[in-house]
Amino acid sequence: MEKRGLSTEEAVLLQQQFGLNQLPAPSPTPWWRRLLQQFNNSLIFILSIAAIFSAALGHWVDSGIIVAVILINTMLGFIQENRAEQAVAALQSYLMEYSLVLRDGHWQKLPSENLLPGDWVRIENGERIAADMHIREAHQLQVDESLLTGESVPVDKQPINDNELGVLHAGTMISRGSGVGEVFAIGGATSIGHIQKLLAQTKAGKSPLLIGINQLSRWLGLGVFLLAIIASLIAWTHGDSLEFAILAAISLAVAIIPEGLPAVISISLALGVQRMAQRGSIIRQLSAVETLGAVTVICTDKTGTLTENRMAVEDLRLTQNDPESLRRALENMLLCNDAEISDVGQGSGDPLEQALIRYAHGEDGALIH
Repeated sequence: MEKRGLSTEEAVLLQQQFGLNQLPAPSPTPWWRRLLQQFNNSLIFILSIAAIFSAALGHWVDSGIIVAVILINTMLGFIQENRAEQAVAALQSYLMEYSLVLRDGHWQKLPSENLLPGDWVRIENGERIAADMHIREAHQLQVDESLLTGESVPVDKQPINDNELGVLHAGTMISRGSGVGEVFAIGGATSIGHIQKLLAQTKAGKSPLLIGINQLSRWLGLGVFLLAIIASLIAWTHGDSLEFAILAAISLAVAIIPEGLPAVISISLALGVQRMAQRGSIIRQLSAVETLGAVTVICTDKTGTLTENRMAVEDLRLTQNDPESLRRALENMLLCNDAEISDVGQGSGDPLEQALIRYAHGEDGALIH
């Protein structure tokens, strides 16, 4: 098949029309708004009122303690969220990829963000697809589409028009073979871009911890209000002045509110975030730690994508169980193999061949000398 590709002039015009091959990034939340969001808590609201009343009564020490608790709680949440945002941004900085593109009749290595509809792209084993493409050539081509479908078994692909088997989706990985694809959708117009739009429309729910705190705050606020009215009525009926009755009600309200509760909750969640970070997990919000702890049952059949998403050799049995036969079998695993394993353990190629390499090198069992 004759490969046409795009010319430089066509690419410039299409770039102006379609923009870069990037998923639409949500507008960043200003730091001051993230800080104010930490105060969006009913318990913090009650503590703020208590701090104001304490200061009005001249109890400056109590008011200062309550303010300190509020600041500790909000700053812990703000700092953790800010660290998580920086970690995510750092991870995204490593995602710059390049593609072999046909431009002006020559194959050129260009940043994947410069891909445009109509570009012809050469794809090889181990590469990640950068845009939605129609397959024009395929040589034993298999694609890992677990990102979209959740199925870890690679899918055979063929240059078939008007068929899902003839389409390569952005974000999926070539696990075997090679081929050539013609781009027909980039950025937000891709399948993964449509998924991102659907996720952006999803309303974020509150964690079980926040729901419990809000319920506690409502009942606590109602109880404090009723007890304060009862205390003021008792003081007034005993002949005390109205001013004294009001001061007694405010003092009772300040004494009932648990000023240390938000700080204890934040410190406990911060310790949980720290432990998760030691295991390589990034937690954006403190309350998410408690949400993970509240999970009791996970029902799923997508075992590959929820575990290590890789095959592993469990056992090797030979007709002759001697060291020489084992050595030759392990050598065959390595020599008759097109997969590759990087120094950091990332693999590319057929999943079965990756499993054989790991087994032969001793990562999953045996060890070849």
